[in-house]
Amino acid sequence: MRRAWEFPDAVVAACVRNYSRPTREFTTFARHRRGGRSFPTDYMIDQARESTEEHWDRVIGELAVYRGHGLRLLSQTRQSVAADKRVFAGPSDFDVLALPHIHEAWCVAEFICAECGLRSDTWTKAGLRIAHVRYGMMLDWVTRDVASRIARERDGVERREAWVRYGLDPMRVAMEHGAVPDELDELTSIAGLYERGRLSPFGTAKASAYRHEWISPESDPAYKEVAVIKKRVESDSA
Repeated sequence: MRRAWEFPDAVVAACVRNYSRPTREFTTFARHRRGGRSFPTDYMIDQARESTEEHWDRVIGELAVYRGHGLRLLSQTRQSVAADKRVFAGPSDFDVLALPHIHEAWCVAEFICAECGLRSDTWTKAGLRIAHVRYGMMLDWVTRDVASRIARERDGVERREAWVRYGLDPMRVAMEHGAVPDELDELTSIAGLYERGRLSPFGTAKASAYRHEWISPESDPAYKEVAVIKKRVESDSA
């Protein structure tokens, strides 16, 4: 499945213009990066002859390394909050060096999150409290996904290579942000990036703990400018 508008230069440029930050060291969140990375890829996507259940167990074991000690629920909550904050920091210089197109992709992902009603129109603490609880997870996945698609389209990178390069492991991304894979599957379907059921590793859906409550982006001037350009590009290409 593919979004009809990806990735016209005019739309990407509008996203970069409207969602770029003046610095890559966003002080509130930069300290939560892992190894200086907002989008770390220091993990294996899968192993030879690894079953879905074995992959699930391996990811849980690997993520436990970042949880520290203490009550499991509390440590998982801290891990998911830290994962959200490292993504909110935006791509670092290390990310940009390691992952081509990651800055452009992060800006496009911000627009997609707004389009899906996941983000608020302000980067204040109050604004983040308004944002959807799965905003961080989606910003993480969609940034990686969009960057991989741009790499495939512009650089001719093979699909499997792109998934590995950008760390596109739906189980890992979802669970690190405190979600089940089906929540990521549902939201990427709403975003028009995948057909429903593509990313969830199990045949049956697992109910989300959170209802999807759409947050209107219409008061966000950044969203409105990009939306106008996107609509014009779609009209011109129709």
